[in-house]
Amino acid sequence: YVQSGQCPTSGHFTSAMNACVRGGKPELAERLYEEMSRRGVAEDLALRYMLVKTKTFLNDTAAATEMLRKATSEAAKTDTPLLSAMYGTVLRSLARLERWDEAKELLVEGLHRCGATASLVGAVSAVSALHPVAADRRETSASSPTLDSDRIAAASSSSSSSGGGG
Repeated sequence: YVQSGQCPTSGHFTSAMNACVRGGKPELAERLYEEMSRRGVAEDLALRYMLVKTKTFLNDTAAATEMLRKATSEAAKTDTPLLSAMYGTVLRSLARLERWDEAKELLVEGLHRCGATASLVGAVSAVSALHPVAADRRETSASSPTLDSDRIAAASSSSSSSGGGG
């Protein structure tokens, strides 16, 4: 695009970053984001999602969660499907790192903001499968929170009755 005189858009950078992450090069995706910022290309929610995904591939869940919360605070109600996917991405990363308390907190936040979307329910299934309580239900501990379906349903019901959060 640069050689043809056209300026790359946020969409171009998002696609390139996605290719980097899928190809196992999240560091390159970060450099592309820095280049995009340097050029002054405006961010959109899809690009922010890709940046969150990049951070989770780098196991930087603190940065990913911060970016997710910023995107959530700025997003419109119509952006729920993409926000839900962002929550799911961070939840899966937290589960991989066995950071259960953070995953539980983010799940409740996501349910209040987005409701029980297919993306969040899928993430909950993945998180629950990785949780040690799911692996051995006989050993339960008060210090190890579960992410069971009853709690998810309860959080979803309270989010629905409060107008979906936001």
